[in-house]
Amino acid sequence: MCCVGKYESFSAVTRLALIHAARETARLTLTDDQIASLLKAYDHLDPFPDVQGGIEYLRSLQEQQQQQRQQDKPILRPVLFSNCTTAMVDASLAQSAYFGREDVHGALFGDSTKENGPQPLFSPHVLVDTMSPDSRAFKPHPNTYRHLAERMGVDQDASGYARMWLVSSNPFDVVGAKDVGVRTCWIEHRHEE
Repeated sequence: MCCVGKYESFSAVTRLALIHAARETARLTLTDDQIASLLKAYDHLDPFPDVQGGIEYLRSLQEQQQQQRQQDKPILRPVLFSNCTTAMVDASLAQSAYFGREDVHGALFGDSTKENGPQPLFSPHVLVDTMSPDSRAFKPHPNTYRHLAERMGVDQDASGYARMWLVSSNPFDVVGAKDVGVRTCWIEHRHEE
């Protein structure tokens, strides 16, 4: 892992964490089939209930900005920024009851079958597993936010970082981004029973 100078993919770390948690908390030794089944369930995580409304708001805001400026390039460029691997993100989006819908997925992330359709809300994903091997790390390591700035075409200095916003429900992510100068918004999601 990055804290000891070694990078393993998030899927490998997630698998090892699952095995460790089962052994330490429940004193279980999981079979390979049980591990595979539990990891597959990770692909079926649905967004929190407020996500759909937030995305609709971002979409309307982006459309307003485009109309006001009469530009093809939006000012607002949301991006999915994750520690997950490409395969994990793709599987999770495809299996989601909301994001997996063809109309939603195309509007948010683009549809390669339509050449002249509307611009997708989100820019291409920025994932830490696409970082150069010598600088790979997980959020909240500063290298990850530098990678995000580079992929978004933003200067990797105080003025560039101040133009970016990171919105997350993960406190570690918000702390890491804020530490390098990225503006942040933490969304607290409480698990109601």
